[in-house]
Amino acid sequence: MRSVVPPPAASLPSVKSQPSSSLSPVTDPDHIKPDTLVEYEKLLFEAQQYEDRYKTIDPSRKTQLARPIKDIMNKLRKDTFTTLTNELFQYLNGQERKTSDQIIRISNEEGNNFF
Repeated sequence: MRSVVPPPAASLPSVKSQPSSSLSPVTDPDHIKPDTLVEYEKLLFEAQQYEDRYKTIDPSRKTQLARPIKDIMNKLRKDTFTTLTNELFQYLNGQERKTSDQIIRISNEEGNNFF
């Protein structure tokens, strides 16, 4: 991967102050620390470089490159859903779970619903 060197800070766009009432503390320029702003500008510059390179890619190649990512994300969703569903039903059927140094389980015995 090639190294991206951001331009000097003087050539980066500056953050203009806007009324604080309409901005959250995270995006309000009055609340952004100088070091954070520098890191943000570096990331913004790098993101712009990737965006510029992405614009030069042929649309059919974009589709080809995106397909494996979509497949991976779909598999992740399916695997996560299956795993969480299995864990939930195991717990609901009485399997013990450790929570905050305590072992708990749902009891399947009448009159004694929870341990």
